[in-house]
Amino acid sequence: MTSRCLVCLCFLLLCLGRSSAQRTDPISIAIALNASRDSLSLQKLIQNIIYKAQLSTTESKSGFYAATSLNLSEPCKSHYDFYNKELQSMQTWALTMSDSSTKFPPSSLLQGATTHLGNFDECIDIRDIKWTETSSFHGQHCLAAHKFKSKASSSRGAVVGMLMYSPLKMALCVPSTCNPTDTAIIAMDQFSAYEIYLNALGVELEVDVNEQDCHTADRPEFSSEDMIAASILAFFAGLVIFSTCYDIFTEKNESRSNLAIAFSVYTNGKKLLNTSGSSADTLHCLHGIRFLSMAWIILGHRYQSGITLPAINMRPFMTEIIESWWGTVITSATNAVDTFFLLSGLMVAYVFFRTVPKTNSFNIPMYYIHRYVRLTPALAIIIMLRSTLLTHSGSGPLWDATANAEKKNCDNYWWTNLLYVQNYVNPMELCISQGWYLAVDMQLYWLSPLLLVPLWKWPKVGLAMVGLLTAAGSILVALMTFYGDYPTTFVEMMSSPKIEDYQKNIYYPVYTRFVPYVVGIGLGYLLVDLKRKEWKVRVPKVVNLVLWIITAGLLVGTIAVTHTLQQSDFVANDAEKISILIFMRLMWSLGVAMVIFLCATGNGCFVNTILSWDWFQLLSRLTYSAYLVHISVQISQNGSLRTLSFLGDMTLFPQFLGDVMMTLVFSAMLCLVFESPFMILEKELLGGRKPATKPKDHYGISSEQRTEVAAEISSEDKVEVNNLQEVVPEIPSITTSEEKTEISNLQDDVPQSPTST
Repeated sequence: MTSRCLVCLCFLLLCLGRSSAQRTDPISIAIALNASRDSLSLQKLIQNIIYKAQLSTTESKSGFYAATSLNLSEPCKSHYDFYNKELQSMQTWALTMSDSSTKFPPSSLLQGATTHLGNFDECIDIRDIKWTETSSFHGQHCLAAHKFKSKASSSRGAVVGMLMYSPLKMALCVPSTCNPTDTAIIAMDQFSAYEIYLNALGVELEVDVNEQDCHTADRPEFSSEDMIAASILAFFAGLVIFSTCYDIFTEKNESRSNLAIAFSVYTNGKKLLNTSGSSADTLHCLHGIRFLSMAWIILGHRYQSGITLPAINMRPFMTEIIESWWGTVITSATNAVDTFFLLSGLMVAYVFFRTVPKTNSFNIPMYYIHRYVRLTPALAIIIMLRSTLLTHSGSGPLWDATANAEKKNCDNYWWTNLLYVQNYVNPMELCISQGWYLAVDMQLYWLSPLLLVPLWKWPKVGLAMVGLLTAAGSILVALMTFYGDYPTTFVEMMSSPKIEDYQKNIYYPVYTRFVPYVVGIGLGYLLVDLKRKEWKVRVPKVVNLVLWIITAGLLVGTIAVTHTLQQSDFVANDAEKISILIFMRLMWSLGVAMVIFLCATGNGCFVNTILSWDWFQLLSRLTYSAYLVHISVQISQNGSLRTLSFLGDMTLFPQFLGDVMMTLVFSAMLCLVFESPFMILEKELLGGRKPATKPKDHYGISSEQRTEVAAEISSEDKVEVNNLQEVVPEIPSITTSEEKTEISNLQDDVPQSPTST
């Protein structure tokens, strides 16, 4: 009874669909009536409809696709011919192959949907189709890129201008024995029914099929590199288990080895979750700025990846992104990169000027080694996973083109990431797409002593260098962008033919990125100098309000300028363009610096309260790991896409929230297993620990030396010495225990974050 109802419902919908198109097809109605009368299953009815649809699209040709006339390789030719014969016989598997392919014309072309994925799983689920006793094949899902080109003798090609700008990719299910060249020939043959219309429009067609766009149900086998990567992970897993067990069972043993508990999830987890114990000198507001900037970058990358995926409303969504204020906030996420450069420069200067002037020594080798060991282990693990195990973590029609796109780059250029030169060496073939940031940040760290030492030895000269470098860097970027005719906004980057030149010459080089870093160094020096002199910057409420208005104006003004630049009706003269390019990035850096300065000097009001929330301290510790992880989370989701998406805030924003949650989970794992343990090992092995000596008092005198001196003085002198010890206050060490803890925390919390174009 249920089957009859479904058949009747399908028949009703079919009739309604036909009537809405103002077309009556007796053959289709007869098929439906016969199916209902003979009590055929719903599946059989649908098979008949699919067969009729195939027949109607090829009725102008002699038979089904005339496979025998195609120049295909063997055994693809025989298998494809067999498929066509079985399709005419209405075999289920052949109809399924046809059903999983994209039909022409696909929907939403006028909305910018130029990629249509068909039904991936329906195609690859076709298994073991026997042609002969010894020959069989499976279903293979391919994306064929149809490239439309205007003929030189005709001007009517503009009708399909959109398709000539972006190839029309359509899914095609073919036998697994067909190679990409065969698939392209088949796609051309199936499109030949529309050749008359292409000629009328003055357009010719070319079809390309890449090997990475063809997939079957057969998964790639694990290579030797995959096995090595799995073995390395297993080794670290065992190390974590051993270290954690040792830590728990020896928790009350004061003589236990710190090296043995370096990989303990128990101890490292307590440190990660600890939100108390920091000293008054901590710049608490940095925790909130760091995490919110990281979240902003993840949001920008979610929207950026959204517009690179097949969607049914690409064109109206892009218009909304260009014209709306919310869209400008999304496209301005690149400002968060400058925020992190500023924070990195600030922390480098803050730690430097709190330690080096007190000891009056600067160990340059350890200065560099600490930074390299701090960043590299976690990065190396992510590179290993991106080129090995993560390639097996999903599937889909876009998997190889998106999730596995970096594998080849990692196989060839992994060493550029570990040497932090990937922004100059093969910058268009990045192993980790966001890795360029690490390279620039490391290179700025290498160069930072050139500014830190003058600020330490000759403060006036150093401050003058800060000002000159800030001005020169801003002018340099503006002139290079203007005279190179490079894009200035996110929207321009999406369509500019110079996007690669812009990335290599403007976006990636260190000489165009140092301005916010220099501003951060200047701010770090200023804050330490104020604390050293114990100056309390307390301003009247009215003045404080004015300062916050100026700060908000700098930050909001940067976004407003970006919004203005993205409007299609905005036209600026050369002087205006140069002025905008000079001040836009500088405005943002100064605005963030003002926020930090006001919060650090006790003038932050409710802003400091929000940014100093205790849980931001925990979340900010994960920003470096989140930087390494979040792109992998997003591209794994994107590569698993099976159908066209709908772009909108109500779809992308929830995806962003999911990105944040998943990123934090994987970041915590990376932090506990690789980042924190290697920081502990670096401190224990390279921290300059001296061999054990006999204890000394706070004057630096050992008990033996005190005994020798005491034996040489009279009893009256001993009394006098004891009285002096009670009167004279204890001489402080170079750094107090709280300062040592805080400096250690600051060194561990060097901020990192990514972005990519």
